[in-house]
Amino acid sequence: MMQEKKNKQRAIILVALLLATAGMLWLNSQGESPVVNKDLFKTADLTTINEVVLRTSTGATQLKFSGSQWRVNDQFDADRNMVDVLFATLRQAEPRRPVAVTQRDSVANRLEKEGVEVTLISGGEKIDVFYAGGNRQKTQAYFMRPGEEPYIVTIPGYRVYTAGIFELAGQGWRSRYVFGFNWRNFSSLETKYPAAAADGFRVELNDQYFGIRGLTLEQTNTARLNSYLDAVSLLQVKEYQDPSPALDSLGKTTPLFLIEVNDVGGTTYTLEVFPYPQGSQPAGTSRKALPVIGRIDQTAWAFFRENDLLSLNRPKAFFSRE
Repeated sequence: MMQEKKNKQRAIILVALLLATAGMLWLNSQGESPVVNKDLFKTADLTTINEVVLRTSTGATQLKFSGSQWRVNDQFDADRNMVDVLFATLRQAEPRRPVAVTQRDSVANRLEKEGVEVTLISGGEKIDVFYAGGNRQKTQAYFMRPGEEPYIVTIPGYRVYTAGIFELAGQGWRSRYVFGFNWRNFSSLETKYPAAAADGFRVELNDQYFGIRGLTLEQTNTARLNSYLDAVSLLQVKEYQDPSPALDSLGKTTPLFLIEVNDVGGTTYTLEVFPYPQGSQPAGTSRKALPVIGRIDQTAWAFFRENDLLSLNRPKAFFSRE
């Protein structure tokens, strides 16, 4: 009985091994490798990377660390959250399997022509280069090194389009904060109402407190003023807009109000707020939910949530105790 039991166990083990072998042979016959190097696209030491270039057939976006913050195309501050997502993707993305042999050439060609060439740079030296892209439906991501075979890439545990972060255009990387100053180097703030000049005011640092020119400390509602300054410093864009003839025309009209902030280094930050043109609202947007549009530093257009700007539309009398 004991020998018979052992024979049965051995038979079961043998069948399991045969099934496993057959499974591996089947996988190989489908053009898939049962073992893939999960670190295939993790050759760079990301702690040393201080520049990333994302190049497509239409242009390039440069992300570079300036020593204190990431910058986009050396023009404006980058959204730190988006940079964090980029590096998290570089750390966690893993090849699941090579692209099937029957699709390999077409996917490789599409990556080279339509994908994003990702270059990781440390101290001016190229550390790594690969292509990132996906299928037409953006449901499957591919990575490929130049001259090598493409791989289907995923982030284990997440159902995300892994290549999406690399496909962001330049404006998608821009910081959502409008005013890039901090209170340590704040010099002054001026709010102007072109249609009602008397409603405008100027905020300056007087000794140890912020005050409004023309109002004494006793005349100023400091709680309201401090809330206003906080709202200015925390204001964020809802969505940046590409230049267009309609926006060019809007920029020639008179804004509802404008805010100008100056720091001690002589840098000026501006925001002009305009009503959204009648009949030009985005599809699916009701008149009650129209976004407010603004121009930042006289160059960049963006939508804002109306409620975010309500706390900034305050005339001088709002801060007076009288």
